[in-house]
Order: sequence, then C-alpha cells, then structure tokens
Amino acid sequence: MKNRKLIIFLLLLSGLFISITYFFYKEFYLSPRYSMYQIYQSIQNKDQKKFQKYVDLDSVIENLINQIIEKNTISGNSSFLEKIQSKFTIRILTEMKPVIIKNSRDLILFSIFSKAETINHSHKSENLQFFIENLTPELLVFINDFEFTKIIFSISSIEYKYGEIAIVTIQNNRDLKLVFKKVNNYWQLKELSNLLFLN
Repeated sequence: MKNRKLIIFLLLLSGLFISITYFFYKEFYLSPRYSMYQIYQSIQNKDQKKFQKYVDLDSVIENLINQIIEKNTISGNSSFLEKIQSKFTIRILTEMKPVIIKNSRDLILFSIFSKAETINHSHKSENLQFFIENLTPELLVFINDFEFTKIIFSISSIEYKYGEIAIVTIQNNRDLKLVFKKVNNYWQLKELSNLLFLN
C-alpha cells in the first residue's frame, strides 16, 4: 500500500515537473523572448550572421521609412509650402527606398559589428543625409541600448496573430512595439512598428 502511494506521488511529481518544464520551454524557447536573447547575444559577441538570422534588417528599415512617410503626410490645413515640402520628401523616400534600404543596412551593420567606435563618415552618402540624420540614429540608439535583461522583464504583453505574427510590447520603452514573424522554427524581428512615433 505504501509502495503504491509512493509510486502515485512520484508520478504526480514527475508530471508536475514535466508540466513546469514545458511551460518555461514554451514561454521562452518557443516565443519571441528567445529571439530577443539571440539578438542580444549577437550584438554582444559581434556575431553578424546570427544578428541577420534573427533580425530582418531590410524589413525593419523599410517599415521605418514608411513611418517617416506617414509622419510627413500632413493635414489639409497646412500651408502651401509645407504641402510641397511634404510631397517632395515622400516622393524622394518612395523612389529611393531600395537604395536607402541597402545603404542604411550597410551603415547599420558597419556601425554595430565593426571595431570602430563611431560611424565612419566615408560610409555616408550625401543623397541619404536626410535618412541618416532622421532615422538611422533612432535605430542605432535602440540597438545599442538593447539590454536583454532590461527588456525581457519590461515586456507587458505578447499578442499572437494567426500563429505566424507576434507583437511584443515593451512597457519601459514608452510602449515600443516589436513585430516578429515566424520563420521556419524561430521568430524573426520584422518591424519596430512605432519607433518614430514615441518622441
């Protein structure tokens, strides 16, 4: 009788241990949290290949360009000059988007993974000066301040959509929203969907 009770107790204990282990595995390894940890590790270890696996930099930059375009779309009660300036900025950004993405990607990767402490000005194109001055610093500040332990405990929510999209809200970073997409068996960062609207 005692042996039977002991066996039942051990089975319950094993079941509880398996349940807790699976819960933490699901909440960390199968969630964007693990990808955020890998991004942090890649930055710390200057591992560009791993960084590019977990961050779709082209997609992140394109989304930030779209945020600039949205910010430059002004209301109907603006002056004629403001409307002309807005249309010009939007047209330039739209037409030069592929070039901006490529040059910005190279600049950002260079600044993160090179041994230089500052961005080499020879990597800056005068045609992209607007973008570099208005967007790239925002992204670099986010990346350089990316501390896993600080961010992981600041997650206020993870909203999953269709099992393929995850929106992570970082509370201590003014409710910054990180959009991840499932690629194969891991989550890849695709957007910082409101970075330029937080100021």
